[in-house]
Amino acid sequence: MTRAAVLTGPGAIELQTIERPTLPDGEWAWLRVEACGLCGTDVEQFDGSFTGSGWPAGPMILGHEVVGVIEQVGETTAQRWGVTVGDRVAVEPSIPCGSCQPCLTGEYVSCRGWPNRPLAYGFVPISVEPMLWGGWSEHMALHPLSVVHRVPDGLDPGTATLFNALGAAHEWTVRRSGLGAGQSVVVLGAGQRGLASVVAARAAGAGLVIVSGTPHDHRRLRHATDLGADRVVDIGTDDLAAVVLDATGGRGADVVVDTSAGAVEPVSQAIDCVADGGTVVLGGLKQGRHAALDVDRVVLRAIRIQGARSAGWPAYHRALELLGDTPGLGSLRTHVFDLEHAADAVAVLKGDDPDRVYVGIDPAG
Repeated sequence: MTRAAVLTGPGAIELQTIERPTLPDGEWAWLRVEACGLCGTDVEQFDGSFTGSGWPAGPMILGHEVVGVIEQVGETTAQRWGVTVGDRVAVEPSIPCGSCQPCLTGEYVSCRGWPNRPLAYGFVPISVEPMLWGGWSEHMALHPLSVVHRVPDGLDPGTATLFNALGAAHEWTVRRSGLGAGQSVVVLGAGQRGLASVVAARAAGAGLVIVSGTPHDHRRLRHATDLGADRVVDIGTDDLAAVVLDATGGRGADVVVDTSAGAVEPVSQAIDCVADGGTVVLGGLKQGRHAALDVDRVVLRAIRIQGARSAGWPAYHRALELLGDTPGLGSLRTHVFDLEHAADAVAVLKGDDPDRVYVGIDPAG
């Protein structure tokens, strides 16, 4: 038996005790979930506004930022993953089919090989065997084609859940932008991925890091400074573009990364802050809102605009390395809940608590 916090409808979570089903074949694995992080997508799934899973509506176990211990695994799968029973692993959300064009070209987060819909942890209803597809549960079934990473020795499971946000930050701020040593970076947004982008940029050798946030973000902006940001900007009181131009000698930043969710104003701010020939990376989803874009400015200034959806193996691997090598990042996991209080975890992430940075659920309590 295992306990799980099951989303039974918009805004409704029920703690259920579920008999663990028989796995489809001997190459699947069982993971004992130790910790799971939350992000804005969990909030959208909880309140019913998320429509991107492709699966029919129905009760489901959320949670896609999962760290746990391998309890059972088939021999071939263990060899493919490089793990054994008892190993602590971080599990990537996407499950690649391994045979479609995106998978074959290394872009498996855009996998199109499963029939009609993507396959990812935290997004599959419990009506689909083997039921336990999410991290808000004491156990999770792992498909043999899952992508897992061994967690560095000595890294606790709660801190290890930051691999998801830090992986996205590395993908957006470093890999997609082509950030080089000594270059300047502006990070728009001081949320989870914004703060992680400071860590990623510093680790990549950025020469100048500036982070912007709203008046509500004043404590998170202090975290940004602690993590290595050279300047932080409260856009409620300061002119972001003016600060960036002053800090860069009038040139603008080599890279601007928009990590904000929902707001479209940062897209225009990014164009204002980037240098001629620089790169703007758009990572934060806008929930269907449309940003006005001065195309002539983009063309005449030779600005490169790069969309960034998620992350893959290289970014998550690097994130776990950074987590293992950077003491103190666990302190950013400010709010942790057990399964009985999963709804409270969502409320904190959705709310206005200025102390909140990373929110997690530890199924063992």
